[in-house]
Amino acid sequence: MTATNPHIPSEPLPVWLLRLLGFFSGSAVMIVEFAGNRLLSPGFGNSLYTWTGLIGVILVALSFGDYLGGRLVDRHPKFSLLPWMFGLGGLLTAAVPGLLKLFPAFDRLNLVTGPIYVSLGLFFLPGLVLATITPVSIRLLSFARSDEHIGQAAGTVGMAAALGSFAGTLATSYFLIPHFGVRQIFVVLGVALCLLAVLLVLLDARLRRKPAKLLALALAGLGTAAWSSQPPPRDDAEVFVKDTFYHRIAVLEVGMGTPNAARILKLDSTQEGAQVIATGELMFQYQHYWRLAEVFCPRLESAVFLGAGAFGMPEHLSRRFPEARVKVVEIDPEVIAVGRRFFRLDEFPKVEAIAADARRYLRTSGETFDFIFGDAYNGVQFVPPHLVTREFFGEVRGQLKPDGVFVMNLIASAQGKDSELFWRVMNGVSAAFPHTLLCGVNSNDPSHNQNLIIVASAAPLEPRIAEWRRTQQVSRPDLARLLGSRIDTVISPDPSAIFTDDHNPVEYIVARQLRVH
Repeated sequence: MTATNPHIPSEPLPVWLLRLLGFFSGSAVMIVEFAGNRLLSPGFGNSLYTWTGLIGVILVALSFGDYLGGRLVDRHPKFSLLPWMFGLGGLLTAAVPGLLKLFPAFDRLNLVTGPIYVSLGLFFLPGLVLATITPVSIRLLSFARSDEHIGQAAGTVGMAAALGSFAGTLATSYFLIPHFGVRQIFVVLGVALCLLAVLLVLLDARLRRKPAKLLALALAGLGTAAWSSQPPPRDDAEVFVKDTFYHRIAVLEVGMGTPNAARILKLDSTQEGAQVIATGELMFQYQHYWRLAEVFCPRLESAVFLGAGAFGMPEHLSRRFPEARVKVVEIDPEVIAVGRRFFRLDEFPKVEAIAADARRYLRTSGETFDFIFGDAYNGVQFVPPHLVTREFFGEVRGQLKPDGVFVMNLIASAQGKDSELFWRVMNGVSAAFPHTLLCGVNSNDPSHNQNLIIVASAAPLEPRIAEWRRTQQVSRPDLARLLGSRIDTVISPDPSAIFTDDHNPVEYIVARQLRVH
C-alpha cells in the first residue's frame, strides 16, 4: 500500500527500511552495553555489581527512550526524525571513550554503587537516543500503511529490534571484543551511526534539499570520534596492553636496567603475579606458597593450578618436580598467549596451559591430582562465585588422590569485623575436607586484609608436617618460614554461614568489605 502521509518518503522505501533501522538500533544498544562492561571492568571488576549497574542503567535508558520517541513522533511525524536520532546517537556513542577520561579514578568510587554512577554518565544518553528509534519507526511504518496494520507495524519493528539486539550481543562477544580494542568499538560504532544518518538524508529528496543541520550533526560525530580516539596517557612501564572479553590485560616492566628488573601481569586493575626477568624469581609473597607441595606431597606426580596468575608458581613447581605433570587452567586464552610471550611458559614443556573454566575442567577432566592450587580472581579481589561454594570444594576433593592436598589463595581477613568472607569459604572447605590449616602473608595480624592460604586434605596434615620437620627443616629455612606463617584460627562464629550454589552472596560481601567512604 502506498504511503499517503506527506512526511513519509514514497514506497517501497519505508516498509523495508524502517524494519531494518529497528534492527540497527537494537544491535547498537547491545554493542554499547557489552562493550561498556569492558570499559567498567578495569575499575570495578567483572562482578555481579558491574553488570547490575550497567544493565540497570541501559534498561532505564530504553524505557525513557521508548517514551520520548513515542511523544516525538506523535508531535512531529516526520521521516527526518530518524536521521536526527541516528546522528545524535552516533555522536554520543563516539563520545563515550573521551568522556571516560573525564571521570575521576574508579578507586574513589564504591564498588556497589560506582558502576551505576559511571554508567549513568557514559551510557544513559546513547541508550536513550538509540531507543527512540523503535517507536519512531513503528509509527512511521504505520503511516506508510495508512494505519491499517498498526499492530503488525509494532510487531515487525519490535521483532527486528529484538533480532538486532541478539545480533549485536553475539557480534560483540564473539567478534568485536576479541579482535578490536574497546575504545575502537565505540568510535567505529559512533561513526557508522553518523554515516547512516547521512545516508538517510540522501535517500529522501525532501531532506536532500535541507541537509545542512543533519550534515553538521554528522560532522560533529566524526569530530567527537577523532577526540575519543586519542588514547589516555599510557603507563611508561606498560609493554603490552590488550582488551579481551574477560580482562584488560597489561604487562608491565619495572626496574629496567637493574638486576631486579621485573615483569608484572596486570588483569584489569589487579596485579596477578610478577617475576624477575633475569632469573624468574617470584616477586609476590603469596606466590611462594606453592612450596607447601614439598611438605605435603613430597612424591608429587600431578598438579593443577586453577588460575594462571603470571605462571610463576606452576613453572617453579615444574622445576622442583621435573617429572610431574603440571596443568594450568585459565579461562582467558589471551592470558595464556601472554604467558608464552612474556612469562617463560614455553620453557617448561611439562606445564600444560588449558583455556577453560576451572570448575568445568575439574568436572570433565577425568583425572585425579596430588596437588590442586586455587588462585582464580575476577579482579579487585572478586573471586568467581562458583569457585567458593560447598559443592565446588566437594568436587575438588573428588579430583584429589586419597592423600592429595588442596591449597587456596583467598584475599580476606581471618578475624575481626571483615572476616565473613573467610569464614564462609573456610566453612565450605571444612565441610569437604576433615583436615585443614591456615597460613597468611601477614600472620601476625589476622584481622588485616591479606593473602590467606588455606590448606586442606582428606588425610591428616600434621604427621606430614612433623615428618618434614624431622628430616628437612634445618636445610630448608624458606619452607620453615612459610609454615611459620600459620594462623591458629578460632572456632567459626557461625558454622552454618557457607556459600552454596543456591545461595552465594560472595560479591556482595567482597564489595562491602572493599567499600570506599
